[in-house]
Amino acid sequence: MNEVMNMLINKIKEESLRIYLFTYATIFSTISIPTLADMFELPMKQVYVIISKMIINNEIMVFQFFVNKMMNSYFFFRVQLTSRIRLL
Repeated sequence: MNEVMNMLINKIKEESLRIYLFTYATIFSTISIPTLADMFELPMKQVYVIISKMIINNEIMVFQFFVNKMMNSYFFFRVQLTSRIRLL
């Protein structure tokens, strides 16, 4: 039962992140993966995978991607919703 509860909580966190990105992607000019990981209490790798899937599925469009491994930071610049998502 505890394992199922943890899986459910994790799925809610993932979907909350997706909704947050859909809602605020056009407002922010940069989005930091470590900040999102802290906000949604998810590992940075998991946040990176979620955002990558959203980009691959044409849910969000990223014009520039910057990785600074020395500072363990990942930033997306000028994130926009794709026209496919705006129509929904």
